[in-house]
Amino acid sequence: MLSRLPLKKEANIDKALLIFFGTSRIGEVFELATTLMHW
Repeated sequence: MLSRLPLKKEANIDKALLIFFGTSRIGEVFELATTLMHW
């Protein structure tokens, strides 16, 4: 059970990073879209 904990933690960190980068990517696209609309 103890040997499984680090793997689970890493998976959660990977998921968190994926979500973070995914949302920041969406934020960039949204920012770009709003800037293009303001032109």
